[in-house]
Amino acid sequence: MALELRRLPGDKVRVPDQRPGVVTVVSRYSSERAMVMHPSDFHRLEALDALLQDAAATDPIAFGDAAIAAHRAEETPGAPITDPAKLAALFG
Repeated sequence: MALELRRLPGDKVRVPDQRPGVVTVVSRYSSERAMVMHPSDFHRLEALDALLQDAAATDPIAFGDAAIAAHRAEETPGAPITDPAKLAALFG
């Protein structure tokens, strides 16, 4: 969901100086009313949101026959390998 930007002139509000990586929570009566963040954090958040939207819009990956066979072989239960020599040969 794209965020709607609302701009206010600096002389209309009192905003504390922000450091990158720090979010200031503005609350009233124990309820969160607003969050104040550094512009670089906001732009990073926008870029991550756009990346997630692009990822969600991509076509699913089509698996080949070899990938499907390997997946099925992984799911097939077998006898556990407990022999140290076989394990060393498999995993180096």
